[in-house]
Amino acid sequence: DYDQYMKLFSAVFQDFVLFSMSLKENVTLNGDDKVENGEIESVLRSCDYDKFEKLPKGVETQVHKNFDKEGFEPSGGEAQKIAIARAKYKNGEVVILDEPTSALDPRAEYEIYQKF
Repeated sequence: DYDQYMKLFSAVFQDFVLFSMSLKENVTLNGDDKVENGEIESVLRSCDYDKFEKLPKGVETQVHKNFDKEGFEPSGGEAQKIAIARAKYKNGEVVILDEPTSALDPRAEYEIYQKF
């Protein structure tokens, strides 16, 4: 079954996209409002990303300012941590990493890989 096959894999590539939607939606990529914010916060913390705690709407804050002036522009390293959180949230049995930490400093890169 193709859908079951696709659920097996999580991937983080060097070139990825963050969308102009909430941080929560960027992690879940499914628009499911039933996902608890605490679950998303936990995944983000596990990727050493706690900036959401300082954002005006927490994980409901928009990534980019295209549609909301209160949105935020993540740095390259922050964006990579969000992309890694996306893969961890999906929880695939096989995780494909294609230089997902290229914008992180060596210490941050080490910490991410230790948590994987």
